[in-house]
Amino acid sequence: MLILFGVSVTISINSWMQSQFENEILDSIIEKINPDNKLSEEALIDSSIRMAHFIQERRTMTTGQHNFHSLKTQLFSSTLESFYIGTGACGYYSLFAARLFERMGFNPKIVQQRTHGVWGAHITLAIPLQNGRLGLTDPLFKHVFKDSSGNIADINSVVNNWTYYEKHLPTPYDKKYKYQEGYRHTNWDKLGFITKSIYSVGGFVLGKQTMDLLCVRMWFIDPYKIQFYVSALIAGILLFSLFRNFRSIYNTP
Repeated sequence: MLILFGVSVTISINSWMQSQFENEILDSIIEKINPDNKLSEEALIDSSIRMAHFIQERRTMTTGQHNFHSLKTQLFSSTLESFYIGTGACGYYSLFAARLFERMGFNPKIVQQRTHGVWGAHITLAIPLQNGRLGLTDPLFKHVFKDSSGNIADINSVVNNWTYYEKHLPTPYDKKYKYQEGYRHTNWDKLGFITKSIYSVGGFVLGKQTMDLLCVRMWFIDPYKIQFYVSALIAGILLFSLFRNFRSIYNTP
C-alpha cells in the first residue's frame, strides 16, 4: 500500500506540473493575441481562431505526417496534442481552440456535426457570447460565421439560414458540412444505456434544452488536471488507510 501511495503522489505531482506547463503555453499565446487586453469580445474570438489555425497549420506541415509511436502518444492524449505534434483532424483543431478559449475565460462548446447520417463527421466550436448568442466558429477552416451585420452568428441562425452563410464560406471549406442534418454538444449514446439514462433523467429534472446545451467534453478539456485530481484522491484514500493501519498497530496491546 505504501508503494501505491508513493506512485499516486508521484503521478499527482507530475500531472500538476504538466497542467501548469500547458497553461503557461496557452498564456503565452494569449499574450500574442491580445497583448494590451483591449480587444472586444468578438475581435478576440476572431483573432484567437486565426492564431490557433496559424499555429496548427505550421505544426501539421512540420510534423503532422509523422507516425508517433512513443508510449505517451499511445496511452495519453492531451488537448494540446495538435500543438505538440501537428494533426490535420478537425477534432484536434477544435479541442486546441476550445482549450485556448477556456483559458481566456470563455465557456466554449464542442459541436459534433451530423453529415450523411454520421455523427461527428465534422467537429467545430461554439462560443457563448455576452449578447446571448452561441457564436459558431470552425477552427479547421479558420472561419468565424458572421451574420449580415458583421457580427458573429448564432449556431441556430447558421442552421436556419444556410443558403446565406454558404455564400460567405472560405474557399477551402468542404460544403458537405452544412449543419442541415443536426448537431449536438455531447454524445449521449456513447455508453449506451448509462449515458442515455443520464440524459433522460437530466432532461426530466433540468429540461431537455439544458441537457442539449451541455458539453460534457469540456469537463475533461484539461486531462492532466483530471489525472491530478484522480491520483490525489487515490493518494488521500491510501494515506487515510495507512494512518488507520498504523494507528491500529500502535494501539494493539
